[in-house]
Amino acid sequence: MLAVIAASWAADPATDWGTLYDARFVEIAYGSPENAVKLYEALREDRTAADPLFATTSYWLGRAELETGDIDHALRDLEAAAADPTYRDASLALEEEAQLRLSPVGGLPAQWTFDTSEFPAVRGWSGTGRGDATITEVEGRSVFAWSTTVRPGEPDRITLRFGEALHPRELSFSARASTDDAVLRLVVLDQWGARWVSDGVALGRTWTELHFRMAELVPATLTPGPTELGRVVDVILEDITGERSDVRGVNTLLLDDVVAN
Repeated sequence: MLAVIAASWAADPATDWGTLYDARFVEIAYGSPENAVKLYEALREDRTAADPLFATTSYWLGRAELETGDIDHALRDLEAAAADPTYRDASLALEEEAQLRLSPVGGLPAQWTFDTSEFPAVRGWSGTGRGDATITEVEGRSVFAWSTTVRPGEPDRITLRFGEALHPRELSFSARASTDDAVLRLVVLDQWGARWVSDGVALGRTWTELHFRMAELVPATLTPGPTELGRVVDVILEDITGERSDVRGVNTLLLDDVVAN
């Protein structure tokens, strides 16, 4: 099948869009992202960013590369696709997933005091352009400074992914807001993709000790689904200030002494 499609592309460039759909067929019907990658690469070869097929092919190429485990190339091609507004959101969401696959938490208990720069939290794609999330010095201590721009109905997030053999049951840390009061909640995703959430926690501008237990979380929706939280895959901190208060604009959340058990 791959040889037939490749020959068709080589013989008649006018069928490029059809070839793109054929590559999608190879990927879906045959479960073969490796072969689809070859087709996408051939189709994109020598194209410039001005070509309507460049962003489209880059997106599907990056997506297929992510499925094959070629994370570095997936990030490169998804970044190229994200330059086109049509594919920006979808590409950034896949980039977030790629980054999470690159940096899972490898063991429990895990603790981050931010004396070093190794903290595997990944910024959510919706936070792109809203501020930095980095380790910095505040009041003589190294902390994780999560800067954002509070917008109504647009939560920002950072995520820790846990390896398959791990079963985190608690997350604790110190936190405070830097600019304005904030509201934070914990969200976890289990192996079935179900979302479980905590209540919102108000943060002022003094340090607060927070302790979340996975067993105390509740399902995010009332639709039928798992009745018990499964293996925790992603632990997400969501800044939901824009949903729960009148605060708007630039804000920073500070985290320290993060411990997962």
